[in-house]
Amino acid sequence: MTLKRALVAVALSVAAVGSGCTSPVQSSGDDVITTAGKALAFSYDATLDQFTHMSCTNMPVGTNAFSTSAYFTYRMGAYNQGGLTLSDSFYSSLKKFKTDSQAEILAASPANTSTVLQLAMRGRLDYQNLYLRAGTATANQDYWNMLTDLGNAETASTLVANPSGSRIRYIRNGNPGGYRMEGSLYFSDNATMVQATRNFLSGSANPSGLLTLTFSNGDTQARSPADTVSGSTVNKSRVVFGRGYQPSFGLPDVSSTGSGLYNGYPANVVTSFQEYSLDGTTLSPAPQWSCPVSLQLRIVRASDLTKAGANCVRKSDPAVLSAELKLLRNTLKVEDWYIDLAHHCMIPKRSGTDCYGTRTDIAYTMGDTCGTDANGFSNCVQYASTCYRTN
Repeated sequence: MTLKRALVAVALSVAAVGSGCTSPVQSSGDDVITTAGKALAFSYDATLDQFTHMSCTNMPVGTNAFSTSAYFTYRMGAYNQGGLTLSDSFYSSLKKFKTDSQAEILAASPANTSTVLQLAMRGRLDYQNLYLRAGTATANQDYWNMLTDLGNAETASTLVANPSGSRIRYIRNGNPGGYRMEGSLYFSDNATMVQATRNFLSGSANPSGLLTLTFSNGDTQARSPADTVSGSTVNKSRVVFGRGYQPSFGLPDVSSTGSGLYNGYPANVVTSFQEYSLDGTTLSPAPQWSCPVSLQLRIVRASDLTKAGANCVRKSDPAVLSAELKLLRNTLKVEDWYIDLAHHCMIPKRSGTDCYGTRTDIAYTMGDTCGTDANGFSNCVQYASTCYRTN
């Protein structure tokens, strides 16, 4: 028992004797902090505010052949108004406790300890059903654990010290990058695989899946009220803590190129985005997202800059970033990409395997024929497209 808890127990004992109370004093194993922790409901609230889809198709995952900082299939993060906070019910239920005691209670709470934020694709009819590249769920490919473990003393203190209503997006850990509320998923082996993920998320009037931000105990199971409320009859396949995100995909806007798309070009840019609660509650205000065509960027290989149709300029960022460039730099890192907003394109800064793999005949000129080879590697020009939350 900590010194603080011991002092609390002694104080309770003295108070009981002074008042003539004959009830037994709480034991050290069930003191006021532990009791409050056991009674505390699930108290985290988290959301993300930016999404980028990169349509690269020629990059086998797990081979260490490409930079996983620069390239990904889906990346989401909290950079502006998104982030992690504690629910209003946390503060109302613990309002009689001081801040340091609230942090202790949060860390002692079975409903809130030993959990982590997890980004993944999950089935719409079964939130415990993870979308996988293969038969086994692989961390940092099929799912991504964000930020750091929640419910320990350090993160509990950070959250409780944060002003009520504001959100944290970053936690220091002694390294320059720290712990960020950002995650990436990788399904870029070939054109068939990445298209299958888009179909899963947006392939019909009733898509099979969602991108999800859930809470896990260290595995891939999404935490549900059924796990935290004794006697709960909630169906944990349909009710979990967290948010669901539904992208829709379409053809890229090519008005800036002065020509049309070729026949059969894939719908490989995100055109709309919706956000839901996964626990059945109504989000208020309803989250609004924007997916402007100005944030659809062609990916141009550095060695292809002189090719017909490439039409992209390699240049450093200006001293003062425009609103659009500042937003894009959240998910498309300055160390990884040159971004040319005037020509709606981007160029990798890193050498090595890139978005087009072994294909050298990239059809940068819109209207040219493109397709896939026997390996499923595409020579269609690929895109990074971004949506962001506006409220």
